[in-house]
Amino acid sequence: MPRLSVLDIIHRTVVYSLAGLTAWTVVSAVMIHRETLQKGRDLVARMEAEDRQKQEDKSIGPANASA
Repeated sequence: MPRLSVLDIIHRTVVYSLAGLTAWTVVSAVMIHRETLQKGRDLVARMEAEDRQKQEDKSIGPANASA
C-alpha cells in the first residue's frame, strides 16, 4: 500500500470533517424543529384550556350570583 501524501491526508480530513458537520447540523435541525412544534402544541393546548375555563366561568358566574 503506497504511503499517503500530506495533501491527501489534509483533503481526507477536510472531507470527513465536513461530512460530520453536515450530519450534526441535520440532527440538530431536526431536534430543534421537533422542540419548536411541541412548544407550539403546548401553547395551543394551554390557550384552549384558558378559553374553556373562561367560558365555564361566564356560564357559572351569574348563576352563583343570583343564588
